[in-house]
Amino acid sequence: MRRRLRWKSTVFLVFLYLSSILAVYCNLIGQFDPVATANKFINAGERDRALGAIRFGLENNLGDQEELRQTRGRHVYTTAEKVRDIFWTGAVLGRVENTYSGLGTLAADLLIIGDVRDLTIQAVRKIKGEEVDRIVTALAAIGVGTSVSGVTGAGALVDAALSLIKSGAKYLSKFGGLARHSLLRAANAGKRLARAELGRIWMIFKHSDYSIPSAARVLSRIEHADDLKAAEKVMFTLKGDGVLFLERTGTKGLKAYARAERFKGGRFFLNSFRRNPSGAIGVSHLHAALAGIKFAKKEGILNTVLVAVSSLGMGLALLPGWAVWTVFGLSSLLLIGRVRSWSRSSKIPRPEETDGPLIEFSGPGAI
Repeated sequence: MRRRLRWKSTVFLVFLYLSSILAVYCNLIGQFDPVATANKFINAGERDRALGAIRFGLENNLGDQEELRQTRGRHVYTTAEKVRDIFWTGAVLGRVENTYSGLGTLAADLLIIGDVRDLTIQAVRKIKGEEVDRIVTALAAIGVGTSVSGVTGAGALVDAALSLIKSGAKYLSKFGGLARHSLLRAANAGKRLARAELGRIWMIFKHSDYSIPSAARVLSRIEHADDLKAAEKVMFTLKGDGVLFLERTGTKGLKAYARAERFKGGRFFLNSFRRNPSGAIGVSHLHAALAGIKFAKKEGILNTVLVAVSSLGMGLALLPGWAVWTVFGLSSLLLIGRVRSWSRSSKIPRPEETDGPLIEFSGPGAI
């Protein structure tokens, strides 16, 4: 009985050890450093994204807090910059360079004058023989049509969503471009979206703290309109932090979230991004890799063990980083101790294995 219990505990230790290795691996492949991320965005000229990474690091006590505070102090927008970007850069020039200029651009677009302005700018470029942005031209024309017609009660929503898509395209054309298979690119290429889908796009913009750059980044990570519902839920739960999550995980993160949601663990998965972003990012990538693996047999002990180890491993990876490494360290030490114990016990000879005659001493005078 005791021997059987020892075997069972050893098997459990091996199982826990393998799962903790997988959890550590998730943290390593999803490594996230808010300081390095912020500096990367600053070097690329994207203050909004840098300030978002800094805020995320400070709110969740990640990275070097003092360095994050100093970096925020050097790059935070002043009141004068906000006013200039809203009214001049955004409303007048129609350029989307940050959150504030994006709001100015969108406000002008919703008043029709923005679409007229964009059509005029493209016409002037054509006259000068310069390259014309056909995407912006087409969407501006559509925007004027929906604004003037106002055919249905959905006209305002259609106009707002199209203006948002157009402004997002402007931003990404300047900073990094559009992802090849993204929904934002498809929408700019003329893909028609249903009213409900346009409504989800607007809600993503709302949960992005009304930031066109942030909403554009989210939409550029979505490949299909079917993913909009999951993306809206991600943004509703994480708000501005959802932009960082989707930037790092994309559709992989959405699929991992959808699977966790089927087991009533969607909110836990998303909130784990704040506790341990490296683990959540790693789980998203690992989940996508495991989903693509096809075993020779759909059922069997090997498949069952792999599923059990991977499930527990990804669950452990969503715990705070210190907890992941603690489980790994303790399981390693306990397993090493168990192996040494088995090794010592296997060297003690049993009575029936002893060579030579067995000599018994039966009395005080026996020789």
